[in-house]
Amino acid sequence: MSKGGIYITRVEYVKEKYGTEGLNLLLDKMKEYGFEGKLDETSIKVAEWYPQKYNILFLKAFKELFGMNAFRRLARESPRATADIVGLLLKWPSNPEELVKMANDYWHVFYNFGRLDGKMIHGGKAEIHGYEISEEPIFCEFLTYYFKGLVELIVNSPVKIEHAKCVRRGADHEVWVIEWGQGK
Repeated sequence: MSKGGIYITRVEYVKEKYGTEGLNLLLDKMKEYGFEGKLDETSIKVAEWYPQKYNILFLKAFKELFGMNAFRRLARESPRATADIVGLLLKWPSNPEELVKMANDYWHVFYNFGRLDGKMIHGGKAEIHGYEISEEPIFCEFLTYYFKGLVELIVNSPVKIEHAKCVRRGADHEVWVIEWGQGK
């Protein structure tokens, strides 16, 4: 399950970038994929749990309609939109070390499945390990760009990220390697 807050911020993003027409196109595409819910700010509740399937359908429909570059932008800009929601529930991290240390706590603000473990490698490099995160490649792809945007927001500098291990490529869990402050 996923918290409604992620849907609210994404609906607002789509309306801002693509207007009501874009949101309606997205909803129609999601319905083609089997979505049965509502997709507007008045029906979605920030703190309620919704099926993770809705998140996957949103991401698939968004990527198909608006393309890969728009998908990357959505993921990278999502941390800015969710900062207010995190701030209500947890102290927002002020540095990457804090983010890595609290990765699982932040994860469970939005999701009630899986877990994240963070590990600092050295001052400008960290790993995020994800366990039982998703069976859907598009969600891991979204998380890759989300993590990039999140660390960029915190360090206010370029960030390099690699989805180094993936269960769909034979690994036993997900691993993202994140580097910052290296002039990349």
